[in-house]
Amino acid sequence: ADGEALICMHAGRPEPSETAAAMVAELPKEKVQGSPYLLWAALASPCLSSFVPVWHDSGQPEGWEQPRVGVNHGANHEANQDTWWSMESMQRRIEQDYGRLAGAPQAIFASLEAETLAAVRELGPNAGAAERGALTQSIARRQEAACRIIDGMTKASVAAVGSPRADDTRGDYLACVEAERL
Repeated sequence: ADGEALICMHAGRPEPSETAAAMVAELPKEKVQGSPYLLWAALASPCLSSFVPVWHDSGQPEGWEQPRVGVNHGANHEANQDTWWSMESMQRRIEQDYGRLAGAPQAIFASLEAETLAAVRELGPNAGAAERGALTQSIARRQEAACRIIDGMTKASVAAVGSPRADDTRGDYLACVEAERL
């Protein structure tokens, strides 16, 4: 419905469940001694992000660590948010009217993901941990830049769109969730 990807679970009514992030693990048929496992991680719903390659021996991207304790991500979260919160904020803006706002971000992330797949294939199986880690960092930084651009674009679009469409239940579910929590 409205271009929604089937792998994502978007809350259609106030429930405590929705896709917050995603991961795919590549498990080889035969493990070659010393070869690293590859994980593909997305810090938002798969339909509103792209997967970043993370090898188990190359470290995680900067900013992907556990959120800092004692940091308020609520009221003024943009001033002190980590990468996951940046992606989540962007996703929540888009979900105010998913049908109208998701198309351009999905195209941007699909292009980024295609470039990522090509870069991983080009890297080859003999690349060292440092080279793999550098690729992961580079791709994560590109995704963060795309997120900032999309978020700015979406903020402007949300202001122009006004109230969400009645036929897109995701448009007001966040307000319903907040009302349920109070």
